[in-house]
Amino acid sequence: MKNEQDIQQREGAQQGSGEILPTRIPRSETATIADRVRSARIAANKTQQQLAGDTYSKSYISAVERGKMTPSVQALGVLAGRLGLPVSFFLGESDADLSVLAESSASLRSTPERERLVREEAVALMLGEVEYELRRQQPNEALSRLGSDEPPEDLSAMQRPRWYWLKGWALILKKFHNEAISTLEKGLSVTDALRAQAPQSQRGHLAEMAERLRLALGSAYYELRQLELAVEYHRRGLQAVTDGMVSDPELKLRIYVALGHDYLLLGRYQE
Repeated sequence: MKNEQDIQQREGAQQGSGEILPTRIPRSETATIADRVRSARIAANKTQQQLAGDTYSKSYISAVERGKMTPSVQALGVLAGRLGLPVSFFLGESDADLSVLAESSASLRSTPERERLVREEAVALMLGEVEYELRRQQPNEALSRLGSDEPPEDLSAMQRPRWYWLKGWALILKKFHNEAISTLEKGLSVTDALRAQAPQSQRGHLAEMAERLRLALGSAYYELRQLELAVEYHRRGLQAVTDGMVSDPELKLRIYVALGHDYLLLGRYQE
């Protein structure tokens, strides 16, 4: 508690004394996740408690900013969403102009814009809860949260591919494989359209989401015993891994395992 108070006092002293924080953290191995989270939070004029919200504790954010704890990919996605920056910035894969972030934060005093952001954040948190339920093999609860056949209106464009992926995953667990294929194909189409228009800093995230959708599509075809189609989707995932388009180690592992299952069922043991 004392360390956290000391940090907050130092932050207050910096802001009160007029010390200028760096407006841009360049892509560099020397800038850690802790550095980037703290600098982005201060630029966005948020307290540790505001960044934590109802999802995390203030002490957790403090530990992240001090480098005592490394956030999971899911947690980093939530924090990135709250700070209005891509996950790639916190991973050191892109840079960001924090002065723009500060200006955006100051401009959010209009009630309609603030309310819109609150709604978007609530939907983003809901998707995180859905993923947690699916990992616990609870598709009924997940489908109940996801609701209709289309993403909610409050969901931002960048979050829509994730909604389709989670919906397809839930339908696969329910063994509604044809419905899952339809949902996942639509999600893949949405993702590809976003990638064509997205800035470079967001394309890596979208490319990886496209591979999540393809992996799920291959799994649905595997369950239907349409193995050649399953192999086609899973081999594309393997190519994405080879090309360096997939950074999440769990996703890499799932692609390898899925393709291995395809080959085993086809009797192609050497492959």
